[in-house]
Amino acid sequence: MWVTRMRKRHSYEEYIKAMELLRQMGTRKASRILGIPRSTLINWRRGQKPWQAKWTPKPTKELAYILGTLMGDAYLVRDGSHYDIRLRVKDRDFAQFFSKLMSKVLGKKENKVVFDTVRKMWYVKYGSKAFYTWYIKQNLETLKYYIEHSRDCVKYFLRGLYDSEGSHIVTSNKSYTDQKINLYSSNVRLLKYVKSLLFNYFKIEASGPHINRRAGSKSVKYDGSIIVSRKDRYVLKISKRRHVKLFLKEIGFSIKRKQFPCKNE
Repeated sequence: MWVTRMRKRHSYEEYIKAMELLRQMGTRKASRILGIPRSTLINWRRGQKPWQAKWTPKPTKELAYILGTLMGDAYLVRDGSHYDIRLRVKDRDFAQFFSKLMSKVLGKKENKVVFDTVRKMWYVKYGSKAFYTWYIKQNLETLKYYIEHSRDCVKYFLRGLYDSEGSHIVTSNKSYTDQKINLYSSNVRLLKYVKSLLFNYFKIEASGPHINRRAGSKSVKYDGSIIVSRKDRYVLKISKRRHVKLFLKEIGFSIKRKQFPCKNE
């Protein structure tokens, strides 16, 4: 009868402690102290880090932006042994900005953005089991540490979210030009949190969230396809002129068409 022995997964903290000890002593002694096989310590000393140690969360503006997009257009996919962070959007500049920051977060070479000719969208992905495993354990409360670590982090989190789910609408006639910046989500709690971030960090006032679309209602996407809403959708509105200008100055969009929209878009 064959017995398959499962390899123990060592934590990031165990790895760090082991590397500190290995700077002071040999692998045999460190193995006795830590209870970690000497063969594992030898591999770690040679540079073969456990996957948990290849990436660890650090509060940066780049990570804050990625968190914003993951509450919007970005998504995680596990396919067998592959653990991906993916983004598929219609704006090339959005996908490129996401890729640039994602590469910095993971400490990897920047991946190229490719065009999906079937869906007519720009697509980019990164693989990281460590990031995937960390993120699926998080919630809005635990992520606040990374979002509100600094004013810059708040700014980039909001930009990532507004790049994904926001709109900048300009209407104009002979007598006046009106601008609004809207954020859409089925998550009321998230919109209320965004409202507090806008005011507490940038003194930007927003109204809502208000119901925008009821569950079951139909809408037409930009490519002509029809989608049916599964949940109620809400909107958070920035409509006062000075607050719209403040948003564009202090936070802004990485998407050119949203930062500088055409009139009556």
